[in-house]
Amino acid sequence: MECGEPCCIDLVNRLNSLKKTASEDRYTRLLDWSATAGSLSSGELDRLRTEAGRRPTEAEQVAARALELALLLRRLLTTRAEGRHPDPGDLARLNRELAAPLGALGLRPTERGYRLGWEEDAGDLEKILWPMVRSAAELLVSPDLERLKLCAADSCGWLFLDRSRNGRRRWCDMKVCGNREKVRRHREAARDSKSGR
Repeated sequence: MECGEPCCIDLVNRLNSLKKTASEDRYTRLLDWSATAGSLSSGELDRLRTEAGRRPTEAEQVAARALELALLLRRLLTTRAEGRHPDPGDLARLNRELAAPLGALGLRPTERGYRLGWEEDAGDLEKILWPMVRSAAELLVSPDLERLKLCAADSCGWLFLDRSRNGRRRWCDMKVCGNREKVRRHREAARDSKSGR
């Protein structure tokens, strides 16, 4: 199953959950997220899970980098969604993060042609970061960047791509933030009408 948004947005939206995860469990949590997001193959995930078990200290360090990367992406994407220019230092850092995945990226044959992918046997624990970095770079150069928005609900802050026909979507999820906001406005209107405003 793949996430509904580009993986970089999905990661940023799960940032608070990742922060609350104990540092020693964070790499495993990232593997689980990668499986759900469909960002790495099951074979790659199995190899990384085994490698993380053998090298827990390094896995914890990579997970800390993933958290820093998610914070960086949050700043870059939120800045863009708000119509501001990114901090040059943040952009430079993302460019540095792009070096490793681009060096391991190549064409892989499929039944119908080719796909871009990473070397299957690359067991480096940092490989878990690569789909996040690639996703962010692809989004930042994509026409979809114009559709990037920040949820209008005060208590949310999630990012999303507005794929609505009229481009006027306001909430990350109508069933959650949209309904909550409508209920809040309805209660305010009822309260105002009772008080005679």
